Amino acid sequence: MDLAYPLGAWWTFKPQKDDAKLITKGNPDTVTGVFLGYKLLPGGLGQGEFRVAALTEFADLDLLTWGRHKDVHHQVVKEVLFRPAAINFPLRAKFDYVTRTLAGAEGVPYNADPEPDSDFS
Repeated sequence: MDLAYPLGAWWTFKPQKDDAKLITKGNPDTVTGVFLGYKLLPGGLGQGEFRVAALTEFADLDLLTWGRHKDVHHQVVKEVLFRPAAINFPLRAKFDYVTRTLAGAEGVPYNADPEPDSDFS
């Protein structure tokens, strides 16, 4: 492996064959997702394969609960698109809300697109 990629970064990847069959005709053959790590051989040697998960896998995931990794369907793929100049972490806003705000700590659900407050319109 020549490059080190940041965990949690936004990636575009070609899904495995079983998951690719679920993509309807006419849609792109790639999926937007999150980089979860490398697939390693014994001894920690890389083999050019990456562990990724579609962004939709994180829609209802509780970020405060540990050990729920079985809820996230991940894939091992060889073909990915990553732009180092435009690194984006799509789960960052949700994580910050849940862990760094009073509303998040009280269990108020995260809403990525809140409606504007009508009192201040």
